[in-house]
Amino acid sequence: MELGTFGAILKFANELESESLDFYKRLSETTQGELKNLFSSLAEASRKNQQIIEKTRRMNVAEMILETITGFNSDTYAVDLQTSNDLKECINKAINLEEKAAQFYKDASNKLAFLPDVKRILEKLGKDREGRIQKLKGTF
Repeated sequence: MELGTFGAILKFANELESESLDFYKRLSETTQGELKNLFSSLAEASRKNQQIIEKTRRMNVAEMILETITGFNSDTYAVDLQTSNDLKECINKAINLEEKAAQFYKDASNKLAFLPDVKRILEKLGKDREGRIQKLKGTF
């Protein structure tokens, strides 16, 4: 799907966080100990990210129609989030999710550079996702 407007980008970001939240909730329900805590904390982080994205959208609603964005497509960031009984496979999917999300936020911040506050927020979300990658890689 083409992400050709500010609104489309933030809508996709919200959907990405929602899918992440659901994925990590499912994983936390099937694991125990430190992994359960990790997946629960990642789910909570995605919930908070949704709130940040919604607040950003509301605060910049007037900017939604000002600038057309080209060459930005959500298909680039698609990830298979089906869980399985193979924990290592699920962790690898989680790492892939975080890598794609971090790249999305980096790319989105560049596309929305004309909105400095939004750019900064998206960059921070991307850096947070990069930090999640390290936590997940630490489980191996």
